[in-house]
Amino acid sequence: NYIERKSLADFVGTLTSKKGKEGSEAKFGFDRFRAELLRARESNSYLVMIVENDINDALGFKYLPQMKFTRSSPDHVFKNLRDLLVEFTNFQALFVKGRKESADIMVKLLGIGNHIKNVDLQYAYENGELN
Repeated sequence: NYIERKSLADFVGTLTSKKGKEGSEAKFGFDRFRAELLRARESNSYLVMIVENDINDALGFKYLPQMKFTRSSPDHVFKNLRDLLVEFTNFQALFVKGRKESADIMVKLLGIGNHIKNVDLQYAYENGELN
């Protein structure tokens, strides 16, 4: 199992496609993360992305002052997230309230071990089962 922690800006950048220069094989954003999920699936690994912001902030990120220069829309970002969640059964995203809570939750997730695959993490978090 792997846990990837992201700020809101990192989350948006990860789920936004950004093409490299002409002829470049480099992958950015969405393409790079999708390739990471493919490698995880091939190695029978499970990946949890913890976003260090409340889900409501993430859904309305275009209204946050720190995100005012972001050109992507929440609709685009969350469509990409939904596409990945449908394609990869070895992946979940979890939105929490800040960095400290993220660290606390990571410890709990590691304690769950392989059973993490059988838990809807966002649901468990919102119902206080991970706190």
